[in-house]
Amino acid sequence: MKKIYAVYCIVKLIKQPKWLDDFREKYDEAYDFHITLKQAAYIEDQQIGDIRKILDGIFADFGKDKSDIKIVFDNLLLDKEEGYIYLFAKSNKLLDNLQKEIRNALKRYSDYVNSKSIKYEYDFKPHITIARNLGEQRFMEARASLKQDYMCEGKITEIVLSCVKEISVEEAHNLDNLKRYKIR
Repeated sequence: MKKIYAVYCIVKLIKQPKWLDDFREKYDEAYDFHITLKQAAYIEDQQIGDIRKILDGIFADFGKDKSDIKIVFDNLLLDKEEGYIYLFAKSNKLLDNLQKEIRNALKRYSDYVNSKSIKYEYDFKPHITIARNLGEQRFMEARASLKQDYMCEGKITEIVLSCVKEISVEEAHNLDNLKRYKIR
C-alpha cells in the first residue's frame, strides 16, 4: 500500500506581530507552523522502517551539543497564482545543513507527490505559510488586511517524520502517523 511521507521541523514562534494569530485563523488551515525539510513523496508501506532508521541515525546525537535553532522570518511573499502567503526566513547555516543531510540521506525515496517539489527541495528557502488555498477574491482580501509589521522570530522544537494515507489536516494531526525527534 502506498503512503505519503515528509520530514519537517516544527517552528514555535517566540516573537510575532499581534495580528498574526487572527489572520491565520481566518486565512489558513490548522497546520502547525513548520518548515519542510524533505518534500512529500510516495513510498511503499515496507519502506517506512528504512526511513525511520536513517532519521534515527541522523538524530541520535543531534541537539546534544548544538544551541537552539533560532530563525527569523522577515520577508513576505505573496503567491497570487497559488493563493498562498508566506514569510521567508533569513539563512540559517545549521538548518540549511540539516536539510541537505536529510535530503541526501533520503534521496532514493523521492517519488514526489508534486513535481514542483524537487525544485523546492534543492533550492531550500525556509518559510512558514500564513495563508493557503485562497481563491482570487479571498487572496485580495487577505492581502489588503496584511500589516506592515510581519517580522517573526521562532525556534525549531522538533523534527517530525509524517507518514500518511493522504495529505489532510486530520492525517497530519493523527499521532499514529508521526515520529517526533525532540531538539534539546
